[in-house]
Amino acid sequence: MAHSIDAILLVDGYNIIGACPKLTRLRDRHSLEDSRHQLMESLIGYGPTRGYCVWLVFDAYGTGGPATVDKQTDHLQIHYTPLGQTADTYIEKQCADFRYDVRRFECRLIVATSDRTQRRMVVGYGAEWMSA
Repeated sequence: MAHSIDAILLVDGYNIIGACPKLTRLRDRHSLEDSRHQLMESLIGYGPTRGYCVWLVFDAYGTGGPATVDKQTDHLQIHYTPLGQTADTYIEKQCADFRYDVRRFECRLIVATSDRTQRRMVVGYGAEWMSA
């Protein structure tokens, strides 16, 4: 069964972890992996209730691998950037490309980040911005 998608929400994963006190404490007391997992669990329920397809983006920090996409649910995908590309540049490229995507007529593109510079960039490409 197809799900109606009102928006694609690009989430800058490490930026959100750093901006959310609960996730920051979890990262500092346990591990970065635990905080990533908690963020992912939170977004699993968030996407469907808002009609969003969530793309949770993480830098491929220290992995040395290519870009990967891991589909968790119909509403959540985990995107790992390729080595040498930051989550910021990955998200900005997605926003730039979306300007020419036919989906822009059917759904919105929203970026969740607290990074002020990235906010200006993505809004310049026509995406919406959501604070961490």
